Amino acid sequence: MWAIATALASHDHRILERLPDKANRLPRETSELIQHRWHFDFTVHPERIARAMDLIAFDPRDTIVSRSRREGLAAAQAYRDQFGHLDVPTGHVDPTGYTLGTFITTMGDAHTAGRLEPDWIAELDALGMIWDKHQAAWRARFTAAADYQQTHGHLAAPATTPIGAWLAEQRHLAAKNQLDATRATSLAALDPDWRLPHGVDWHRKYHLLRHHLATGHDPNALTRDTQLADVKIGSWLHRQLTTWPTLHPRQQDLLTRLGLTPDANPLARPAAPAGPSSRRSSSWSSSSTERAAPPPPGRRSPSTARASGSARGWRRPVPSTARASSSTRTGSA
Repeated sequence: MWAIATALASHDHRILERLPDKANRLPRETSELIQHRWHFDFTVHPERIARAMDLIAFDPRDTIVSRSRREGLAAAQAYRDQFGHLDVPTGHVDPTGYTLGTFITTMGDAHTAGRLEPDWIAELDALGMIWDKHQAAWRARFTAAADYQQTHGHLAAPATTPIGAWLAEQRHLAAKNQLDATRATSLAALDPDWRLPHGVDWHRKYHLLRHHLATGHDPNALTRDTQLADVKIGSWLHRQLTTWPTLHPRQQDLLTRLGLTPDANPLARPAAPAGPSSRRSSSWSSSSTERAAPPPPGRRSPSTARASGSARGWRRPVPSTARASSSTRTGSA
């Protein structure tokens, strides 16, 4: 590399200024800059080496390419090497003073207008050029959704989370036939039920139960009182199994995959109703309780009052008309 640069210096003395001087140590800032711009690798394509040195490299058989574009490619390569992407802010200026943000914006505008040559499109694509920032933002969200699906096994993320809110927006657009067909296909490839056709609540509880059984728990050990993460999953499963004919075929298929069918799970059997003897016993117990209940404070039951009056020699008072009639009969006699 040193020999090549020395040979090139006979044509342009400024090339040597870009190389580190062996005799004099460079300032730390310059050394760090060189580390970002130089890649000493014999397997690197000569085009890459030329970009690192900000040189014009072209095939003699092709038309000469402008230096400004080559400088832009070199700066774009350095930015991508440092940050891993080309989402460059509009006003970004790199450490060498090159206005990379303006270059990226110009390339994007030229591509939109159809003025960018195919070879330049290919080179910028190789660097990860973002032609449409809206599409780039969607792809970033899609990648996050793929990570969520890989971790949880579904796309029923809570709407209170960023990924859940984004998925809810995609479902809303799909319901209005406003979601791009390619995007809908990509989401369906992640999860065929990404639109949650049976309701958000149903899918979340299903996957909660699926994860529980996947950890080795016995499905026959589930009862109506079983709870998972404060969810009454036993009662939910009981409703699914006892209303099996009313479920959608897809719901039946999902439950069958877990081995949860009316024929295979005890929860499908309805609770035994109370027998006549138990109802009579309950009614007798209730009546006995009512008969045995003490009267309210300050009042006495009739039987208690009669017993108390008999003990004291108390008799019912005779009406005055009855006393007068009795006296008349006595006098006549």
